[in-house]
Amino acid sequence: RFGTMAALGAAGAGLFGAHAALAGRLLILCVLLRRWLRCCICRVPSRRCRAGRGGRPLEPTVEGLHRRFLELYLASASDEELKGLTGGLAESKVLSMQRKMTMPDGQQLAYWDVGPQDSDADGGGAVLICNGLGARVMTWAPLLDALHAASPSWRHRRLVIFDYRGQFDSQPLAEGGEISVELSAGDAARLADKLGLRRCSLLCWSTGVQVGLQLALER
Repeated sequence: RFGTMAALGAAGAGLFGAHAALAGRLLILCVLLRRWLRCCICRVPSRRCRAGRGGRPLEPTVEGLHRRFLELYLASASDEELKGLTGGLAESKVLSMQRKMTMPDGQQLAYWDVGPQDSDADGGGAVLICNGLGARVMTWAPLLDALHAASPSWRHRRLVIFDYRGQFDSQPLAEGGEISVELSAGDAARLADKLGLRRCSLLCWSTGVQVGLQLALER
């Protein structure tokens, strides 16, 4: 692969003549765009762009990310129903799957609890996701899609995702209220207790890594 790219680079730089330079630049462009061409234009399923469900490419739009989340975690929906979720309907459907929990201090958190509820019995286990600050459920769709495609065990995993205090559909912070790593870790622990998660895996990103580490230290 390195030798091929070196040859294309030399051709694109004009070392083999003007005609070779033009051909080389076009080939380099195709190489750089190959995944986009294969997945979004030619619709050729592959390990790099196939879906966790049905081998379909992941549509790189907000609507596509919400639809993929539904494909992975809304088992009751048919392909026809999912295709009809356009114009923001996919996002509305994902939001309708939210639940709410009230913390001891009265703060209300929004969360998703999807996948098999008896995941321990199926051998999958539960996964608690700690978002990055300002991120929410749809940002995980590409990774979750790849995990489902790579390992059949992900079909048996229970997935729990929550919005931090004051963000998105969680209750806005009261005047003088605050958000911190320690508070978020405490919220995650109480949510896990409420859902009966005696043990779970943590999947964290950005600020969520600090929340996950704090949670692991406390628990």
